[in-house]
Amino acid sequence: MRILITTEAIHPGGAETFLLRLAEALSRRGHQVLIFNFHKRIYNEDLHQRTAPSVAVVSADIPASPIVRIVEGLFRRIGIDSVITNHFIAKKLRFVVDQFEPDIIHSHLFKTDVLSCLIAKPKNIPVVTTQHGDYAMYYQQCQQNKNVPLPGFMKKLRFVLNEMKEFVCISGEQEQFFENEMQACAGKKLRYRKIYNGYEKSATPAKAVSRLSLNIPENAFVFGMVARGIPEKGWEQLIQAFIRLNDPQTHLLLVGGSDYIEQLKTKYAGNRRMVFAGTVTNPLDWISIFDAGVLPSYFGSESLPTVVMEYLYCHKPVIATKIGELPAMIENGSSKSGILVPLTQGTVDEEALFAALKLMNENQEAFRNMKANTEECFQQFDMESCTIAYENLFKAYVP
Repeated sequence: MRILITTEAIHPGGAETFLLRLAEALSRRGHQVLIFNFHKRIYNEDLHQRTAPSVAVVSADIPASPIVRIVEGLFRRIGIDSVITNHFIAKKLRFVVDQFEPDIIHSHLFKTDVLSCLIAKPKNIPVVTTQHGDYAMYYQQCQQNKNVPLPGFMKKLRFVLNEMKEFVCISGEQEQFFENEMQACAGKKLRYRKIYNGYEKSATPAKAVSRLSLNIPENAFVFGMVARGIPEKGWEQLIQAFIRLNDPQTHLLLVGGSDYIEQLKTKYAGNRRMVFAGTVTNPLDWISIFDAGVLPSYFGSESLPTVVMEYLYCHKPVIATKIGELPAMIENGSSKSGILVPLTQGTVDEEALFAALKLMNENQEAFRNMKANTEECFQQFDMESCTIAYENLFKAYVP
């Protein structure tokens, strides 16, 4: 098959790293795969080359993009769409479609879905999409009469729902969302199925960093977190719970970057047992230093976080909140590879988070049992099974 994968950006992130892994896996299975990236300015070549070296990426280039972004930012505030940006992206995408002649388009994220369906419709090219949580986020904002940063969102949503051949959900929560909410917005019977994102077992840490290079003792117990640099991932709640442990033998390694993270770094600069690593392109290097991985997220669109797959792949027990698909990720049948922390009034329960850190640090038997179960829990995200599932999906729409 000739498969065109469309995305808003190529940069470190769950959706983007997954589509790169999938593209590479499909290419290895003999398919012709091309990735179209909507924004040339958001393209991480190192991530691309490390994750999908066999697959080419073509990016749309927006003339005078800084000026365009300022003008369109003003337009969006008064409800006018990103006409200039969309024009150049659509023009480039049409050219790519004409040249590549894909059998199917696999789109990622709502904005990408809209333009992919617009370009594909007159050419009768089937389009399928993988859900990454943004549909629910935008829809809920709209239902709550909040300012959705997408002019004409509901009109675009109805268009996509009726043009998209099928939606891939990556959590049971997303399946319920499509059944209960999206079906009511559509003019046809929606088709959706659940496929877990896959993770390539051949990925290995490059050992570019070490405990020694970070001034962390070899015998220390290291809690670590890798996530986007937004408050809703639970960064400060984790920091506060870690400080309460007050154990000189524990360290906290925080991997992620943003202005918000820089503020936390300044605020807690006096604590020498905490390391802020910033944004990285190979999280496995850092996760390999952890003893346990933490994700105390209360992000409303949390679904199937890639970083938890990475924790499990590196055999690190997990402390995470009961949100999205996280309970199923770390509790596979009777095998529990971590501790689930409840949410209270829309945020992480800080007492429960502190208790989880304390148990993981002090109860060696429980820690060993959870560590022993990480392999079984990781098997849910086998890349070959994921790739075959997508092949079967594509074949349903390609003659």
